[in-house]
Amino acid sequence: MKISIIGGHGFIGRAIAQKLVKDHELHIIARRSENRSEIPNIKYHYHSYESEKLLPVYDSSGLIINAAGNSTPLTFAQEPSKEVHYNLMHLAQFIELLHKIDTPLVYISTGGAIYQPSSSAIAENHPLGHWSYYGAAKQSAETFLSSFSQQTGKAVTILRPSNIYGEGQPLKPNFGVIPTLFDAAINQRKFHIIGSGQSSRDYLHIEDFTAAIEGIISCKTFQSSNTFNLGSGAGTSLIRLIELVETISQQKIERVKSKHNIEDNHIILNSNKLQNKTHWRPTIDLTEGLNRVWREFNATTF
Repeated sequence: MKISIIGGHGFIGRAIAQKLVKDHELHIIARRSENRSEIPNIKYHYHSYESEKLLPVYDSSGLIINAAGNSTPLTFAQEPSKEVHYNLMHLAQFIELLHKIDTPLVYISTGGAIYQPSSSAIAENHPLGHWSYYGAAKQSAETFLSSFSQQTGKAVTILRPSNIYGEGQPLKPNFGVIPTLFDAAINQRKFHIIGSGQSSRDYLHIEDFTAAIEGIISCKTFQSSNTFNLGSGAGTSLIRLIELVETISQQKIERVKSKHNIEDNHIILNSNKLQNKTHWRPTIDLTEGLNRVWREFNATTF
């Protein structure tokens, strides 16, 4: 099948492409990047993903996967106008293109920043609660896409993954706590903790995430509209995560408590809905995943 992947130079988009390239004709839509090499046997299109020039590519595809992302909860924490400009405006213009074609869409949203915290695992019908402009923008994006789907009857699958990590995740400010922790361990940098560090999050290895994408395609789940969580189903506190990184790296991380205080909260995803549809299951536990990241991080650092 011909599949267009938006954001194919990013951590998630590139991993999806590497997973699917053997069995599908892939077209990557991305901004040109000197830091990312092209994957063999894939056609690259360097345009903004809402460009009219891409309409023939989208129209001839059997599926579009939108993995584009320009921010995290901290990127535009005090700049909501930038969150809207860089994410929602581009998406709205892209939806205008979707009105002209019939290609199903898989949109990668967030499961880690869109729900109200809960002491138990969160299913898709759990109340939403956007504590960041990032989460508010993701909910808005889902609303726009749901409206589009209801107006047109065209298929939109919304995926709400937990905190995705793994090999290939770049070290960037405000992007990914796990590479930040390994960098702090190796380079003796201070790590700032907001609150007690006991809030727990759900961490999903990138290989498990791409396996879920593969399952959605092979089971043709994308042919009808739906919303799915993707998570490991296990919660890990920040303090515990730091301890795991210290054990694996055999380095102590200097912890600095922030002056800002937040209440402890927990966001762990229930992925039973997707599992029942595709028989997908996460297989890489956090310790194994962190060891994989450490081996890659260590090899490229020294």
